[in-house]
This record gives sequence, structure tokens and C-alpha cells, in this order.
Amino acid sequence: MHRWDELDLETEGTGISEPLSRQVNLVGSMLGQIAEEQGGEALFEHVEELRALCKEAEQNDDPELRQEAARRIAGLDQDTLERLLHVYTTFFHLVNQAEQQEIIRINRERARESGPSAWPLGSGDEDGSSEAEPRPQSIDATVAYLKGEGYSFDEVVSLFEQLDIQPTLTAHPTEARRRTVLRKEQHIADLLSTLRRPDATPDERAETLDRLYSQVAFLLGTDEVRAERPTVREEVEQGHYFLHGSIWDTIPAIHRDVQQALRRHYDATAELPAFLKYRSWIGSDRDGNPNVTADVTRWTFARQRRTTLEHYLEEIDELRDDLSISTRQLTVSDALRDSLEADAAAIDLPNDVQDQYQREPYRLKLCYVEERLR
Repeated sequence: MHRWDELDLETEGTGISEPLSRQVNLVGSMLGQIAEEQGGEALFEHVEELRALCKEAEQNDDPELRQEAARRIAGLDQDTLERLLHVYTTFFHLVNQAEQQEIIRINRERARESGPSAWPLGSGDEDGSSEAEPRPQSIDATVAYLKGEGYSFDEVVSLFEQLDIQPTLTAHPTEARRRTVLRKEQHIADLLSTLRRPDATPDERAETLDRLYSQVAFLLGTDEVRAERPTVREEVEQGHYFLHGSIWDTIPAIHRDVQQALRRHYDATAELPAFLKYRSWIGSDRDGNPNVTADVTRWTFARQRRTTLEHYLEEIDELRDDLSISTRQLTVSDALRDSLEADAAAIDLPNDVQDQYQREPYRLKLCYVEERLR
């Protein structure tokens, strides 16, 4: 039985919210117990003593206590120092995950307080109007502000057309965490989110806590960086983790938010350019890395293309599950029929595929799209 309550950290009075305080307490308590289990009682005592000493030094702005902490650290052997640093680093990563969940909670709370206008078109009052304010610091609030300042629809669209946001992926050594660590942290974030479900049963909560404890234990027992420096190709694959984990879904979501805000405040939409585009220096930046050769860059471009196509193929599979529309239930446009005829003349699909989707034209169309992408 896990004794998390006995290891509670004191976060009250630090200015953080109660929900965040509870989750910081939880992951900190779990980490403390796991550190003792994996590293022994002496390691746990070092962790707690230094934490308490540094906390007191900070709260009292006491230079003597800071010097005392420095003296204790200087007296530790290298193995203990490495273990100690690993525990503290793991704690900060866990706190980061808890903070991300708190940001999500606050944004959702603000959206609920904002009322129907913070949600997609058609969810307002029965008469089509809504007096609710947009969620603060949102795209919706930005567009509402521009309209309030007298900007016309065309002027707002022009502003978006002038945007050129290009975050860049790099293989910087300060962000050298392994994919296995990133995946564990994402799993921990998902479990922290699950713990906030108000409808969870006691058994479900207990199971989630056990799974969270296991993931924290796995994380603490895992090397944060690889034993050897990764190759450039491995760095490229590391960058693809972020494409699959967040970028691929985030960019369309931002564009949808913009379109919804335009519809809500101007009752119109527009074809917007790709104002948010991710770049990558990994596999092409030759500054200080002699291993980035022309062949490596050529391979990088091919790998990026293949990764993108793989994501499109996954999306097609999901879309094909949805678009089960049958010609026996609904009519389809002449444009779709003409498109299918042109596809049939240019692409040979297996007979069994054509037979399977003969009454489901949208699925058949996606099969042709899939063939073009392969």
C-alpha cells in the first residue's frame, strides 16, 4: 500500500491554485517514496533535507542557509550527487506536467464562464444571440477586440494573411530528452488529467493512481539522456516525435479557432494562408556538426516526406470510417461522380475494392486518394 499522505509536500502559501497544489503534492509524494525504494533511505533523506533547507533559505532570504546547503552538497560523493540531481530533475518534469494540466483546466473554466459564444457556431441562445464575453487570451477574444476597434472583416483577414509564424525544431543539447522519456511524461500527463474526472469511481481512481505510481517509478528509473550521442538520423526521428505528438493536430485546431471566431463576429469565413508553419534545422543545419552531410540532408527530406504521407494515410483511414454514406440512402453530387470516373481512368484499383465500395462513393474516392499518396 502506497503511503503518499505521509510524504505530503507543503505547497500552500506559494501562490499556486488548490487543484495544482494537490497534483504537485501527489506526484512529489509518489516520487519521494519511489526515490527511497530505488535509491535507499539515505538518498531520500538527502532529497528531503536539502529541499527543506533550500526552501527555508529562500523564504527567509538567508545567505547562511544557502551556504550551508552548498556545503552539504559539496560533501556528497559523485554517485549520490548524480542520483540527487536525477530525483530533482524528475520532480521538475513532473511539476511541468501538472502545470500543463492546470493550464488546460483554467482555459476550460474560462471557456465555461464565457458561455455559449466561446463554443462553435450554433450553440448560442435560442434567438441566435449571446452576450457572453469571449474567453480571455483566446483567438476569439482577439477577433472580438479587433471588431470592437472598428476593423472590417477584410482588414482582419488581411492581418492573418500578414502573419508568418515559424517555430523551429532543433537538436539542441539542452533539449536532449529521449523519446521514451517524453512518452512516459505524456502518459503521466494523461493520467493526471484522468484523475480530475469528477465522475470517476473509487475503484477507477485507485487504478489510475496505481498506474501513475508505476509511470513515475519507470520515469525515475530511466536515464534521461542516451549513453551515447545520437546520430543525426536519430535526431531527425526525435523531431518527428513532436510532429506526431502535437504539431499535426495543433495547427488545424488553431485554424479552426480562427474560422470559428470569424464566423462568430463577422458571420463570414475566408480561405486563410498557412500562417503557422513549423520548420526544422535537424538534419540540415551544418553549424558545428560535421556529420550533417549532403547525403544526410537528402535522407532527412525523404524521411520527412514519408512521415507526412504516413500521417495523411492514417487520416484517410479515419475519414473512411466516417464517410460510410451510401447511394441507397443519399444522393451524391455530379462533381463527385465525374471525379470518380476520372480516377477510374487514371488509377487501377483492385476489383474487390471497387466491388466493396460500389455504393459508397466517398469511401471509394478516398481509396483513390490513398493510392495517389502511396
